[in-house]
Amino acid sequence: FFTGALVAGAHERMSGGDPTVTSAISRAFARIPGLVPWAIINWTVGAILRALRERAGWVGNLILGGLQMGWEVAAFLTIPAIIIDDKGAIEGFRTSAGLLKRTWGENLIARVGFGLVGFLLVIPALLIGGVLVASGSMVLAVIGIAVAAVWIALALVVMSALGAVFQTALYMYATTGQSPQGFENAGLSQSFGHK
Repeated sequence: FFTGALVAGAHERMSGGDPTVTSAISRAFARIPGLVPWAIINWTVGAILRALRERAGWVGNLILGGLQMGWEVAAFLTIPAIIIDDKGAIEGFRTSAGLLKRTWGENLIARVGFGLVGFLLVIPALLIGGVLVASGSMVLAVIGIAVAAVWIALALVVMSALGAVFQTALYMYATTGQSPQGFENAGLSQSFGHK
């Protein structure tokens, strides 16, 4: 639901509107019939793949890891399809997979890039928390853990928001062929080039 609200707000802004928290949440709430089944499907597939990976050897783990990555890449634009075009969960996934099967490499590079930026944002929190915990002072250790927890939570929120904006812009470009407002010079055609 959180990602759906972020996508709704990003779409409204990229379409020339002036989104508010209320307008984004209202639009996401209106798409609950697509979002809830999608959340269940996505969670179920992820849980099955995780359970299989726990029982698999290293070769099976490698294969299942590839399947999990493939699922995540194919599902990347499902939430924008549900929010923007009011598609159901299955139809949204089919749309996402259809749009991305030509461009999995570009999408994968973007996902790795977001993961790397998120990791880099978390490193200072871990360093600060680690130094304060290692100081031996209980007060400093508590402060270090609290600072690290808040820092990491903020980094996750920022990365979720950036990811949702990217998903929205990519979906809008993929479905219309036009860069959304604010992304005219962003080079989306290179991120989502037709092959």
